[in-house]
Amino acid sequence: MLLKDIISAVISGLALVVSGTTAYLTLFRGPKLKCILGEVALIRFLPNGKLKCMPEVAMYNEGSGVAVIHKVDCSLKSLSESRQTEMDWISNLTTEYLPEKETSIHTRFESFPATTFVSKSEAYVKRLEFQSQHAFPMPRGDYQIALRILAKARMGDSDLVRVIRVRDEDVAFLAHHFPKRNNEPVKNLRFNFNHALGCYLSTLSPDWRPKADNTNPANPA
Repeated sequence: MLLKDIISAVISGLALVVSGTTAYLTLFRGPKLKCILGEVALIRFLPNGKLKCMPEVAMYNEGSGVAVIHKVDCSLKSLSESRQTEMDWISNLTTEYLPEKETSIHTRFESFPATTFVSKSEAYVKRLEFQSQHAFPMPRGDYQIALRILAKARMGDSDLVRVIRVRDEDVAFLAHHFPKRNNEPVKNLRFNFNHALGCYLSTLSPDWRPKADNTNPANPA
């Protein structure tokens, strides 16, 4: 009888531990965001010299409860010069595949920035469009892009600071496609993240040069 009582007490204790752990995981741990910059970033200029940068961002809620994202801030600074600009989140974009176009990648407006909710074990993946607060030239060099997430959630391991490497061919492309007026169609310069070098590199070939007919062997977006 004594053994039976002991086994019953052990089972009851284990059940209590399991119940307590479950309650903690579901009620008290709260949302926890893991945020990562994506593999592709797009860049182009406006006629007033301001810069538009369009990285993809993934935010995953690895906690419990709903994570509430209020705002995303961005800054860009030159690592070789004492220049930095804050960038405003102005819209969300959608990337489309259009095989009938000369280039197969196209981005279009999706929505204005808004409070975003990420449920437990769900991910929010968007291409965000940021615009610099003032003119920001980009000569050859390395530039650090850094995002800051303002959210009602704990922040887990994140990768929101990366380097964009601008080379001579990138400078030539951006100068060739610098818009002269507002609402002028402009090609974006596409950068892919190079994991071996730890930075974004453009998809242009080193010998890229502008052509008179404006058809360039680039991979703009």
